[in-house]
Amino acid sequence: MEEPTAVSSFVLRIHPIKESESAKQRMKVTYVQENEEVFVYTFEELVRYLKEKTKWGSDPMRGQNI
Repeated sequence: MEEPTAVSSFVLRIHPIKESESAKQRMKVTYVQENEEVFVYTFEELVRYLKEKTKWGSDPMRGQNI
């Protein structure tokens, strides 16, 4: 039986955005490994972004509780 592989780690920086910058509250997220910045409005959008970037939950035996 094959040993399970560890999920690669990643670092995110979440920057609060001042109320005056947006009528709708949002977070700026920096994906450190690629120095990529994205803006997300909800936690669900952040999770969707992470799933795309890290293939999180792509193994059918894992990630079911995400």
